[in-house]
Amino acid sequence: MNGKLDSTEASSLIMGLKRFSYMARLRNIEFEGRCPYCGMESNADHFRQHAYRLRIFYVIFKGLVYKINAALPRWKCLLCSKTFTEYPNYILPRKRYTLPQIKILIGNTAKTSYRRTVMIGAAPIFYNHEAVETTDSIDESKSLPILSHTSLYRWKQFFTLS
Repeated sequence: MNGKLDSTEASSLIMGLKRFSYMARLRNIEFEGRCPYCGMESNADHFRQHAYRLRIFYVIFKGLVYKINAALPRWKCLLCSKTFTEYPNYILPRKRYTLPQIKILIGNTAKTSYRRTVMIGAAPIFYNHEAVETTDSIDESKSLPILSHTSLYRWKQFFTLS
């Protein structure tokens, strides 16, 4: 991480999410970890893939925020009979943005303001909107959603409290 939102890093995040999602849908993943409820360590005899859960993640790529639909595997612990979701190490539960990009943006707030951090040059970071395909088709009367500076504040609070 160099303090900048790198397009190669973003594309590898997108590919990693898609690969993880593909493997979850095929049920071709082995669980490595512990049950969050009873603490049982991973063993082929104690866990089975129960289902998968669809989730939307946001990745900043070339100045736009892209929505990535991904499937996360749900596991069932055969010891306590509880189910839980497995997240890759670059995803946080209950957060839509990826961990490396959150860390970069939070790190940039030390150098500049929250409002300047959510801008690339003089332009804000827009969400990629399906209706907007080229800059010629942008209707100036409709406002496009942008990455909010308040998100950075909430992320910073989250990391200082945890």
